Amino acid sequence: MSWLVYIFNAFYQRSFKNKNMSQKKDLSSHTNESIIPIPIKKGNKWGYINKTGQFVIKPRFDDADDFSDGLASISLGGKYGFIDSTGKFLIKPKFDNLRGRFFDGYAIVSHRGKWGYIDMTGEFTITPQFDEAMKFSDGFAAVCLGKKWGYIDRTGQYLIKPQFDDAKDFSEGLAAVRFGAKCGYIDMTGKFVIEPQFDSIRSFSDGLAAFRFEGKWGYIDKTGQSLIKRQFCDAKDFSEGLAAVSLLKPSANGIFSLDKWGYIDKTGRVVIAIQFDIANDFSDGFAVVKLGEDYGHIDKTGQYLIKPQFDVVQNFFYGIAPVKLKGRWGYINKAGQYLIKPRFDDADDFSDGLAAVRLGNKCGFVDKAGNFVIEPQFDSIGWF
Repeated sequence: MSWLVYIFNAFYQRSFKNKNMSQKKDLSSHTNESIIPIPIKKGNKWGYINKTGQFVIKPRFDDADDFSDGLASISLGGKYGFIDSTGKFLIKPKFDNLRGRFFDGYAIVSHRGKWGYIDMTGEFTITPQFDEAMKFSDGFAAVCLGKKWGYIDRTGQYLIKPQFDDAKDFSEGLAAVRFGAKCGYIDMTGKFVIEPQFDSIRSFSDGLAAFRFEGKWGYIDKTGQSLIKRQFCDAKDFSEGLAAVSLLKPSANGIFSLDKWGYIDKTGRVVIAIQFDIANDFSDGFAVVKLGEDYGHIDKTGQYLIKPQFDVVQNFFYGIAPVKLKGRWGYINKAGQYLIKPRFDDADDFSDGLAAVRLGNKCGFVDKAGNFVIEPQFDSIGWF
């Protein structure tokens, strides 16, 4: 599987049983204010509860997703459809598959082996005709037909005819594509502004894009000029002015080398030393890093806000982050203080004052003091 298709499939693959933690819940993003917009599993069926723990949409679906824009996708009898926050079918289950949720008024669905686009009434705005179809970005959607990728507009008309072996979303006016064995960038007319010459590339972010050539990564600007020479074993997108990069460093015994991560600025200067085993993108001034076997948080100067000490840490969301220590999950604030000491078997982010947690083989909801607002009684909540 080619690098771009792999990225697309990894990001868009529809799998109710493995919910993506990065899709944050907003308990006010639906029409029924009393409903918790996260699906709840009771027995082998999914439904939805209110904030007192009572089912307002009884468990009757084979699978279900979070509410978004007032709709939730569900699966029933092997087909996919959408309900509103009362449980009424707005779009009856009739699709073979779908990709993600409604976004900007449309959803991507599969029917009889082909992908198309529907509106919020369930009507096809672009008939199923593609072998692959991706979300719209800057008015363009990448689609695949007969193993070649092109771009369509919201009416389904080709803006750029299928001709590429892979294609990513437009970002900052350019799209990364693969043509034969090499990768380059096109503008919105389909013209190459940076000719295919790289082995692998990432999308533009903060005016720079990471590229790989002959086994090393560097960064180019939108003219294709190499601003940061290729020297890294791996390189991530710039985020908040910094990018995580890796270099080989000798192991403690000097026998072999290991990938270690640090951060560079847009001049290529290492501003946070190459030292970490894992380094994530910065978000709201924080980045999750791993040193040895433990995770912590650093700020943009490289100072530890929370020293590596946890088995797993998540990003902060509304100032609170789930952390795992010795097999148990709890919650900390940005000062590294426990709001709830580790005692759960699994834990999700807080939203609207509640967080889904697992204790033993049952799930419930806690408040920020760690008190159960809805006692553990459900077989599954959302992604776990």
